[in-house]
Amino acid sequence: MDGTGFGPRGHALRDKGGPVLAMISWVVIAVLAGTVFWGANKPEPPAPPPEKLEALPPPGPLEPIARVIVGAGSLQPKAQAAALLPMAKMFAGEDQAAALRVAILRAELEGPAKGIESIDAILKDAPEGSAVVEPARRLRGLLESGPATLPPDQAEVIRREHGWLGELAVTIGLDDKDPARAAIIARAQRSVGAMFVLEVVLFGGGGLAALVCAILGVVFLVTGSVRPSLAPPAPGGSVFLETFAAFLVAMALLHLAMPVFQAAMGQWAILAQWLVAPVAFYPLLRGVPAAQWRFAIGWHRGRGVLREMCAGVLGYLACAPVVLAGVGLTLLLMAVRAAMSGPVEQPSHPLGRMLGGATAGQVIALITLATVWAPVVEETVFRGALYHHLRGRLHWIVAGLIQAFIFAAIHPQGWMAIPALGSIGLSFSLLREWRTSLIAPMTAHALNNGTITLLLLVLFSV
Repeated sequence: MDGTGFGPRGHALRDKGGPVLAMISWVVIAVLAGTVFWGANKPEPPAPPPEKLEALPPPGPLEPIARVIVGAGSLQPKAQAAALLPMAKMFAGEDQAAALRVAILRAELEGPAKGIESIDAILKDAPEGSAVVEPARRLRGLLESGPATLPPDQAEVIRREHGWLGELAVTIGLDDKDPARAAIIARAQRSVGAMFVLEVVLFGGGGLAALVCAILGVVFLVTGSVRPSLAPPAPGGSVFLETFAAFLVAMALLHLAMPVFQAAMGQWAILAQWLVAPVAFYPLLRGVPAAQWRFAIGWHRGRGVLREMCAGVLGYLACAPVVLAGVGLTLLLMAVRAAMSGPVEQPSHPLGRMLGGATAGQVIALITLATVWAPVVEETVFRGALYHHLRGRLHWIVAGLIQAFIFAAIHPQGWMAIPALGSIGLSFSLLREWRTSLIAPMTAHALNNGTITLLLLVLFSV
């Protein structure tokens, strides 16, 4: 060994551990990943008894989508904007509270009678005592009689139950010059403007940059200028697979302990996820030399920090076709399921649900989680430990696909999002294979999550 974790010919040495520990680790991974996957995809439980019902959940990502749709309806004929209603219904899925908010949108764009029609369908399916019944009846009464007859206390209840959509509901039927309604419409129009700017900057400029980088990437691959350079370990060993299994165990224990952290830390409890980061040092406890550990897991400077970060940005853009293919497959799965069984809940980033109604402190905590914790910790355990173990046995494409599937399956967006999320995980593994260091995939991960976070923050704040 030459002090770098490689043998005399530059090949990575055999990892510590053996087949028994590898088998145990795979069982742990299968059980925990399967549990998370089942939990994210299990059918919704039946409505709880009336005495245990809680208030309606916040609108979440449906609210900014609704603002964009209403803003579009104020800038063009409402009949044209009504064509966007299926998008809102996709976000609503089978959730009755979300469907009730879509009914508000329908009343705005197609008239109160259509909104009442949707509310009646909800009331028909909702069991007596369901949390959605009384809010639905309130909205129905509002749409029947109009806002002029609505008592102020009832208007406040509707606003509290539905957020911005509640404010919209209590102005349906008023003249657009009415101060209350004008303020609602103005905010919706700002959302349309923000969406337009984001599309131009992110999808216009970013799309052009991605196209250029993708073309250059293909050229470099064909000419041999870019090629896989990660030195896989010698066959055998299990210590880095054990590391990944230990990470899943730590995350499971953290999930069980989260109520304690929430009681002690309040809005900052989400930062307790940093407690799982030391799992990366597990190989050192198993006797792996520090130099070998660093190179195996990808914690080294590569060809220089700045150069690796630039490679991460360019590689992320060049992998856009891979991600687009994954997103396209997810959309196809959604379309097929919708054709077979009706509207389905659209996979959405959990940040969208968390940012809705979040305090300033919670926003800071979520940004830190998305742009620092996820790139550092997830890249270390997925493209570092797990990918390293798989590369000792498999071709880099197969190893990348396997870790990408596990990466996608343990995220909470549901099984239909696996192609989209898996394509992102595969892209990060390609960067790891190309650069050997984790700096490039960490940078790409931070760029991906930072873009999503920025988009959501703008849509929720305008």
